[in-house]
Amino acid sequence: DNRLNAEYKQAMARAKEFDDGLYGPNDGAAAALKAAQKAWLTYRDRSCEAETLPLKGGTAESEALFTCLSVLTATRADELAVFLAE
Repeated sequence: DNRLNAEYKQAMARAKEFDDGLYGPNDGAAAALKAAQKAWLTYRDRSCEAETLPLKGGTAESEALFTCLSVLTATRADELAVFLAE
């Protein structure tokens, strides 16, 4: 989560620069990123919930949930690292 938050902050800074015209007259990148991140968080949580449903109540449930959340979070952090990259 720490890496995800750091990458999101940097991606948001780049989106705001994009909106401010550093790369030309544009608008909406920061708002789009914020909406996408909110939707992604919902997707991540529901997806991992569905993936671990067969393990509900079992001893492997928490480990499987943690693994799912970790994998998806790391992947999203990688995606954010290249958001609006030059």
